[in-house]
Amino acid sequence: ITAKGDGTYYTTEWYEKKVYRARFDGNKLAAESSVSVAPSHPAGAIWNGRSLYVILWNRGLFGTKFSIIEMDENMKIVNNVPIRAIQEPCQLAWDGAYLWMTSWYDQRVYKVDTATWEALGYFCSSLDRTTGIAWDGRYFWLTATYDDLYQMEVL
Repeated sequence: ITAKGDGTYYTTEWYEKKVYRARFDGNKLAAESSVSVAPSHPAGAIWNGRSLYVILWNRGLFGTKFSIIEMDENMKIVNNVPIRAIQEPCQLAWDGAYLWMTSWYDQRVYKVDTATWEALGYFCSSLDRTTGIAWDGRYFWLTATYDDLYQMEVL
């Protein structure tokens, strides 16, 4: 889930193969609209103030292929970029300048330039099967399949 900043949120649903825009109705998140990304499974999503980025997994006969889509605020796809260098990308964070992408497979967190779609580097996570990531302006917060929440400072 990622906040847009105007009271709306974007979230993905793996099995439904959809991206949702939603609002809180009391203490319940209620969908306002959705977009199907079938046959792909959506994973992580992040709003950077201008675009929504969503990781897609597309399972096929010859393995799983990964891509990242860029959507406008109305969830219209404006870009679809294959991810070849990062295995099993999972979740996303935005630090104000760069996209950060976790890799469930190799326990790395990649720094990605959205202008060129190049991985500029990475840091190793000490978490087995790193999944979730958030940026609070100073620290990264990471979770993993079998671990709790960890705070990390990247110098």
